[in-house]
Amino acid sequence: MKHIYILCCIFLFLAGALPCKAQHNAIEFIENRGQWFGPFKYKAATGKSDIFLQMDGFTYLIGDPSNGGKMDGYEHGQITHAPILKYHAYKMSFEGAHTPEIVGSKEEPSYFNYFLGNDSSKWKSNIHPFLALDYKKLYNGIDMHISSEKGNLEYEFIVQPKADASQIKLKFDGVDGLNIKKGDLYINTSVGQVKELKPYAFQYINNVRTQVSCVYEIEKNTVTYSFPDGYDATQQLIIDPTVVFATFTGSTADNWGFTATYDDAGNFYAGGIANNTGFPVSVGAFQVTWGGGIGATGTQFACDIAIIKYNPTGTARIYATYIGGSVNERPHSMIVDGNNNLIIAGRTCSANYPVTAGAYDGSFNGGIYDMVVTKLNSTGTALIGSTFIGGSGADGVNYDSTEYGYGRLKHNYGDDARSEVQVDKLGNIYVTGSTMSNNFPTTAGALQTVLGGQQDGVFFKMNPTLTTLIYSTYIGGTLDDAGYVLTFDTAQASVYVAGGTQSTNFHSTAGTLHPAYMGDSADGFILKFLNSPPYTLLKGTFIGTSGYDQVYGIQVDLSDNVYAMGQSLGGLFPVTAGVYSNPNSSQFIIKLDKNLSTDIYSTVWGSGDPNHTNISPAAFLVDTCQNVYVSGWGGHLGISTMPTSVGDTYGLPLTADAAQSTTDGQDFYFFVLSKNAISLLYGSYMGEAGGAGEHVDGGTSRFDKNGIVYQAICGGCGGSSAFPTTPGVWSNTNNGGNC
Repeated sequence: MKHIYILCCIFLFLAGALPCKAQHNAIEFIENRGQWFGPFKYKAATGKSDIFLQMDGFTYLIGDPSNGGKMDGYEHGQITHAPILKYHAYKMSFEGAHTPEIVGSKEEPSYFNYFLGNDSSKWKSNIHPFLALDYKKLYNGIDMHISSEKGNLEYEFIVQPKADASQIKLKFDGVDGLNIKKGDLYINTSVGQVKELKPYAFQYINNVRTQVSCVYEIEKNTVTYSFPDGYDATQQLIIDPTVVFATFTGSTADNWGFTATYDDAGNFYAGGIANNTGFPVSVGAFQVTWGGGIGATGTQFACDIAIIKYNPTGTARIYATYIGGSVNERPHSMIVDGNNNLIIAGRTCSANYPVTAGAYDGSFNGGIYDMVVTKLNSTGTALIGSTFIGGSGADGVNYDSTEYGYGRLKHNYGDDARSEVQVDKLGNIYVTGSTMSNNFPTTAGALQTVLGGQQDGVFFKMNPTLTTLIYSTYIGGTLDDAGYVLTFDTAQASVYVAGGTQSTNFHSTAGTLHPAYMGDSADGFILKFLNSPPYTLLKGTFIGTSGYDQVYGIQVDLSDNVYAMGQSLGGLFPVTAGVYSNPNSSQFIIKLDKNLSTDIYSTVWGSGDPNHTNISPAAFLVDTCQNVYVSGWGGHLGISTMPTSVGDTYGLPLTADAAQSTTDGQDFYFFVLSKNAISLLYGSYMGEAGGAGEHVDGGTSRFDKNGIVYQAICGGCGGSSAFPTTPGVWSNTNNGGNC
C-alpha cells in the first residue's frame, strides 16, 4: 500500500547543473523606466514572489502560502470581509561588489504599456521585457548571469581565469536566520523557508565538463562559496544554485502514485489512485466524494483516480479531486494544454465513469476495462470533455488486469498501466496504449483495422472536446504488441509512436535501421505517422538485439533527430565508439535521424549486469541542448511472480553532486547524459533508506525542456514518514496507516 510523493525540488537542481537553458515560459525582466517608484532597475514576478533587481542586490517580496486560499475564499464569497494578507521582504546584497553594467538579452517581441496615475511624466510605453540579464564586472573578473528555470529565478556567477571567487559575498538582510543542512541553504522568513540546494560549480577542462566541489559557508548573515578541493584558476568557473521541493499528498486513504505533469507556470500535477475517503479534495472540486465499489478482479482493490495540483513551490494545494465511478480506475498519463486544462488518459471498469454530454463514446463497452480520456478545467471544478473508448475486450491494459501478473510484454511492475497522452498546439489529443478487443474503434484509412493477435497496440487522435475520433488504428502483428509512448516532430507534422512487440510481422518499412525483427521475447519499435490526412505510416523500425528489448521513452530534438530509451537484456545492445557507457548494462539510449535509418549514437548504462534490468523507466527528456534525462525506479518489491531478470538499483553511476549517494536497492534514480553522449552530467538516488521501496504503479511522469522532472512516487511504505520531503511544503508527514 502506497502514497504519492511529489519530487520537484531535486530536479530543479538538475536543470541548474546544465549550462544551456530553454527560453520558453520564462520569467520576464521588465525595466523600470520610471513607471514604478523605487531604486530598482528591473522587476520580475514569479508564482511565489516579486523580485526587485537593484544595482547592489535583489529584494524579494514573498507571500504567505495561505494568501491564495484567502483571496480565493473572498472572491467566491466564502469570506465576507477583505482578508489581511501576509508578506515578507528580504534583501540579498552583493557585499563588496562594484557598480555593475546591467545588460538585458533575449528581448521579447511583446511589450508593456504603463499609464499609472495622473502624472503623465510617469506614463511609459513600449517596454519590451528581457528573458535574461547580465551584471557585468560585478566583482573583479566576475560577472553574474540571471535567467529562469520554469518560473524560478536562477543566477550564475561566471568567474574568469585567475579571478578570485572568494570575492563573492551575499549578505541577507531582513531574514529570520540562515542555516545549512546537508549542504543546502535555508533562508528563514516569517512566511516560511526558502531553500537553495547546495551550489553546483563546474569548469570545462579540455572541452570536458568537470565538476568542482563547492559548498556554502555562513558568517553571521553573509553567505560565501568555498571550494574544498580547489579548482583550476586558469579556467573559467561557473557557480549555479537553484530552488526545489518535495511533499507528501497528505492523504489518509491509501494513495498510489502513477503519473505527473506540469504547466507553463511551473505548477505540479500529480495523478494516482485512492482506495477510500480521505484524499485531501478541495472545496468546489469536480468530484469531492470517493466513488467506492469493488475491484475489477479479486486481486485488486477498488479505487478512484485522485488528482492534486500544487503551486510551483509545493507549499500549497491549488486543487484536488477524485475522478471515478463505482468500480475501479487507473490514470496512466497526463498533460496540460495551452489553456491550463489537464488531460488524463487511463482506464476504467466503471459503467458510471463520468463522461460529458456529446462525448465520442458515452457508455462502457464491456470487457474488464475501457480506455478513458478526460479533460479537466484549469480550476479542477468541471469537466470540459470525457469519453470512453474501447471494445468488448480489455482495453488500456498491457497483458493482464491483475495487480501481480507478469509475462509476454509485461516485464516491470506497473507495465500494465503504460500508455501516453499528448496534445498539439491546436488542442487535439493523441493517445497510444494497448487493447485486446477485436472491435476497438478505427477510422477510415487506418493503418490496421483488425486485431492482429491476442493484444495489439492502438494509436488515436481526438478533437479538443473529445467528441470526435479523428484517426484511430491498431498497431500490431500476430503476437502481442503495446504502444507505450508518443511525441511530435518540431513542426507537429509527424507523430512518433514507440513501445514493445513480439510480432515478427510488425509494421516496418524498408531502409530503416532494423526493418526485420531482431529476436528473442520482445523488440522495441518506433513508428512515424503523418499527422494529417491520410495519416500514412511514413517509417517503421524495430529497436533491439537478439535478446529482450523494449522502448519506454521517445523524444525529438530541435533538429528532428529521434531519441529512444528503454531496456535490453543480454549485453548485446550496440555502443558507439567514444560515448559514455557502462558496458554490459541493461538500459539503453539511441539517437536516430528523422527517417529512422541511421544510428547516430547508441549506448548502455547501469550497473554492468547484462542479465538484470536496474530501473523501470518513468520519465524521459531530450532538452534544447540535446542533454538526455531519465528517471525511474528499481527493485522487485518482494513480488515472487516478478521476472527474475528484474534487478535493483545497486551499483548505478553517480556524480559527486548526487543528492543521495546510497541506496537500499529499491530507490528512485536520476540520470543525465551530455550532448552526443560524451559524459555523465548527473547521477543520483532518491529515496528512504531501508523502506519497502519507492516505486510507481504505472504511467508516465514528465521532464520539461528546462530539465525539471515532475515525478509522482509511491513511498513511505510501511507507514513511514522518512521520505526526504522539504520544509514548508504541503505535507511533511505520511498521514495514512500504510505507505
